[in-house]
Amino acid sequence: MPRSIRSLVAAPILGAAVLGVVALAPGVAAGSTVSALWHMNETSGTVMADSSGNGNNGTLHNVTLGAAGKSGKSYTFGGATAKSYVEVPNAASLNPGAANVDISLWLRTFSLPTSGDFDLVRKGTFQSTEYKIELLQSGAITCVFRGSSANRNATGGSGLNNGAWHHIECIKTASQVQLVIDGAVVKTSTGTVGSISNTFAVEIGAYPGSDWYKGKLDEISIAFG
Repeated sequence: MPRSIRSLVAAPILGAAVLGVVALAPGVAAGSTVSALWHMNETSGTVMADSSGNGNNGTLHNVTLGAAGKSGKSYTFGGATAKSYVEVPNAASLNPGAANVDISLWLRTFSLPTSGDFDLVRKGTFQSTEYKIELLQSGAITCVFRGSSANRNATGGSGLNNGAWHHIECIKTASQVQLVIDGAVVKTSTGTVGSISNTFAVEIGAYPGSDWYKGKLDEISIAFG
């Protein structure tokens, strides 16, 4: 089984960004790139800045800014009442094709969905190829990668609504899908996925239109390779 791709932690990436270089997570193959890196440190405005150099900035909708985060500041999403979400326009740099995928984020919540689920990060729909991370009513996280060959998911974890910061990482390789929570592999699903490419925006915190997340998010990254 391939060694888990470790998280894109904020400090090394931030340091590299200052030098004009985007750092890669250990275990990502040479030639891989960070496609999007959102520190979520904004305290005003309606733009979520991408620090990857790819220009994948997002538009904020009803998101509360400036709360203490895992690193610096974070975004607060208000659930179905506030209808908070962030939308990042489709771009070639956000479509992995057949490449490996590593999506990571920090979350802090006291809530679980009572209907549907909480969409944390997604690009695509069940009617297209897609990748997404969801928090389920059971308290588990599910990583979903729907490609041209198959739909694979890795689901696991519990107690993530305890108000502590938790690191979530969803990884797709040519042969498996893996969920890593707080540095521990909790689920591995073997099998191919195929190519993932669509014209949908990346949505953070909602579908949108449903599945509104309630809680905080910080330091989201997407890497391919």
